[in-house]
Amino acid sequence: MSPASTLRKLNPSEIQDTLNPDIPLHFQIYVQLKTEIVEGLWTDGKDSYGEENIAKRYGVSIMTVRKALGRLTSEGLIYRRRGRRTEVLFKPPQTSAEEVYGANPIGLSRPYKYRVLSSGVYLAPAEACRTFGMDAGSDLWQCHRLRILEGSTHSLQVYAQPPELGVRHSLKNLQKLPMWQVMAIGGKKRAGVSRKIECRFPSAFIALHLGITTHDPVLVFTYISLDRGKNKTGWTQICHHPQVAIPWEYMDYETGERLVE
Repeated sequence: MSPASTLRKLNPSEIQDTLNPDIPLHFQIYVQLKTEIVEGLWTDGKDSYGEENIAKRYGVSIMTVRKALGRLTSEGLIYRRRGRRTEVLFKPPQTSAEEVYGANPIGLSRPYKYRVLSSGVYLAPAEACRTFGMDAGSDLWQCHRLRILEGSTHSLQVYAQPPELGVRHSLKNLQKLPMWQVMAIGGKKRAGVSRKIECRFPSAFIALHLGITTHDPVLVFTYISLDRGKNKTGWTQICHHPQVAIPWEYMDYETGERLVE
């Protein structure tokens, strides 16, 4: 079978099969339309972005589409006026990857500012407990803090460490230094990290401090810090604001070196 020369559009019944019956239709349509706008797939002046055409495309009511478009309007992504075509106000950024502060820089630290939200020994996430060979429901030293970059909220960090290590960290250092430096001062120099990446809906605590809703998916990076003896010294989860730009990473297969472009 030869590949299609253009992307086949799904028919309404196929789209309906992808919708979640437990989430309001207008919200799901809003998410779909917003994704298209952010990816630059809407162009000014096309009739296909009118209420009736969108309703036909998704197999939903005009009222559902109006709610979705109303939210896009309130967010400043589009402009609507009776009797006129929908105008797209959002313009995809033209900034090159080299000019973007990445979500997870590999190499030099970015000029973040930090705001500590909590710090102490208390009930830890099960994954953090497993990292240190502890049963779920155990207490670990934890710290929650916001990273601010160029005046905007960039991400929320959650740290978990064995209590005997975490209690060494001063609030002063937590408020101004990246965690790897804080840990080095505490006597644990980081020799390497393992990392996984996933997308999930944030908790109410995270959503509140990132200024988003619990239905706005966030990119979550989880790190486990290792010392030279391959001992696990820290568990870190970083939840990024949905508007944070992610840079390209480059892997050199000959050297194994990974760089951010």
